[in-house]
Amino acid sequence: MIPHILLATAVALSYVAAIRINIPVLLRAADRSDPAVIRYRMTRILFLCVFLFVTLPLILLYGLNSYELPWEVIKQFGIVPGYTVNGDFGEDSVNVLRYIGIMCVLYMGPIAHYIFNESQSVLNDFFFSFLVLTGVRDHIFAPITEEFVYRAGVIATLKPVLTNSQIMRWLPALFGLAHVHHGYNLFYNEGHPLGFTLLNVGFQLIYTSIFGLLANKVFLDTGCNLWCAIAVHVICNLLGFPSFEMRSTHPRWFIIYCSLLCTGLYLFYILL
Repeated sequence: MIPHILLATAVALSYVAAIRINIPVLLRAADRSDPAVIRYRMTRILFLCVFLFVTLPLILLYGLNSYELPWEVIKQFGIVPGYTVNGDFGEDSVNVLRYIGIMCVLYMGPIAHYIFNESQSVLNDFFFSFLVLTGVRDHIFAPITEEFVYRAGVIATLKPVLTNSQIMRWLPALFGLAHVHHGYNLFYNEGHPLGFTLLNVGFQLIYTSIFGLLANKVFLDTGCNLWCAIAVHVICNLLGFPSFEMRSTHPRWFIIYCSLLCTGLYLFYILL
């Protein structure tokens, strides 16, 4: 068991290491949204994912004797709909749509707020969310690569030695800790006070750990369908944490908005 846990930890930490170790001098003080930084990090992460896709099945197969065939590991990755543990293309496809719907239920408050108050900028928002470099990073590249590493890679490593419930308990904290490095950027690169940085890191640790719990459940409940976890991740990154800024500008709408948030949360719990 210990070799599997150590390997899973190494896989999880590799994502942070890829963007934090051996940074070119010219990029060390640059903002994370600098195009050069984004391209550098995306290139490193892409190489990491290819490396893990090739080497992890071999390590699990020949080094740890956890699987009989390399294709069994690929199934655990859940990259190809229909070629998952579930093994049904139709069900895999329906599950992706199902979890998109469930996430829309959870976010019914922010979605309603957007439709009634900000929908006039939908084309502009779509452009900046999916077609510019920062949007591609946040809403396409990061969800796909993070889910491959933290869901497909780590869970495929742990499944031979841990039950699903044990994975659910242990893994979310690891995913949350992997985001703590953002505090370094806030404190050293952006110059925020230590108190603000610690508060931000603490909130992000809790938020990402909760998301990790959700993504693990989705991934495991769907027979290791990676695209379900990716869809959930995209929606969470896109809509983020609910905003309450309309409390002073639209007090009546704020009451409806909060009601929708509570309703969405309740229905989400029921549907999940």
